[in-house]
Amino acid sequence: MSVFQKILIADAGPLIALTKIQQLKLLPELFSTIIITDLISDELGITNKKSSFQFDGSDALIDAIQANWLKINVDQSTSKRHYYPTNPGVDPGEASAISLAISMQEANLELAILIDDRCGRAEARQQNIEVIGTAGLLLIAKEYALINKCVPLLLEMQNKGYYLSNKLINLIAIKANE
Repeated sequence: MSVFQKILIADAGPLIALTKIQQLKLLPELFSTIIITDLISDELGITNKKSSFQFDGSDALIDAIQANWLKINVDQSTSKRHYYPTNPGVDPGEASAISLAISMQEANLELAILIDDRCGRAEARQQNIEVIGTAGLLLIAKEYALINKCVPLLLEMQNKGYYLSNKLINLIAIKANE
């Protein structure tokens, strides 16, 4: 049973970061449904059978799709609606996730979006979408005793090439009492 009975729409960056630190399993523990758009699936180079874009942990995403807890939205009516970001820094994957979130909110579905990029986060907030970042997700996981500490995982992400500012890590350390 998931902690939150809501949908999580995930961007590529946080998924890559969570796989690199072997914490992708937190997603179904926290959220009832995890969805990526077909465009994000393409960015990640994954299908339900193989990954053409290899990175440390990419097989975990394939396993998640095969286990049916990570779903790829291919519904053209929701993923291809007429939405254009107002912020020019929003990449196509982020725009597809925000578009899907808007469509799902219009259907009165409770959801959040997992996104780390500053422009993407600002755009999602502008569209009144609940935003969660990877660091915030780890903080929530700690609050629900799914992990013991946040900071070591954030430092591991940073060491594996995922951009996290020291200011953010310090902020999470304070919030997590670490």
